[in-house]
This record gives sequence, C-alpha cells and structure tokens, in this order.
Amino acid sequence: MSSQISIRTHWLNWTGYAVLLYFSYLMVLITLQYVPAALDVAFLRIKQEVIGLRHYQIAFFVHVYSSIWVLLAGIPQFSTYIRQRWPRLHRNLGKVYILLILVFAAPSGFVMGYYANGGRS
Repeated sequence: MSSQISIRTHWLNWTGYAVLLYFSYLMVLITLQYVPAALDVAFLRIKQEVIGLRHYQIAFFVHVYSSIWVLLAGIPQFSTYIRQRWPRLHRNLGKVYILLILVFAAPSGFVMGYYANGGRS
C-alpha cells in the first residue's frame, strides 16, 4: 500500500510540474507578443481608449515584462529538491519573488485594474 501511495504522489508531483511549466510557457508566448513594445497588438487592441495614457502604458509594460521574472523566481519555489538541497537559493528566490510582486506586478496591476473593461462592481 505504501508503494502505491508513493507512486501516486510521485506521479501527481510530476503532473503538477508539467502543468505549471505548460502554463508558464503560455505566459511566455503571451509576453513575447509585446516585445518590442507595441501598442496595437493582442490585448491592447481592445484598450485603445486608454493606451494613449502614458501611466497606463508604463503600468501595462511593467506588468507584462515583470511576469516572466515572477515566473522564473516562483517556479523553483515549488521544488522540494531545491528547497532541501539549496535552502539559501530557495530563500533568496522567495525574496526576489515577493519583491517583484510587491514592487512591480501588484502596483502596475492596480493601475491597469482601474481601467478594466468590466467597470466598478
């Protein structure tokens, strides 16, 4: 019974990593649409009424470009192997992750959220 649980847990771990990597790959593809910075591609096509606002442009590109770094710092946080083998790396990546979220991703997301299509609820 113990070996069945171990196999199932191992399989779930690898499945989780595969799903995480797949969605990270999709995020990279989305981000690459905006390299170099362009104001008339993808999501920004439906935001033409606000894309002329300089602060919205800055917030949007900070948010989009920081997402890649957030993923790179965040994905290793799920690894038990990294946490056990290199605890200092794990801890420092966690600090970088939090810094990126608090300083770049969240504030820029709040600016973008102000101009969301759904309006105020």
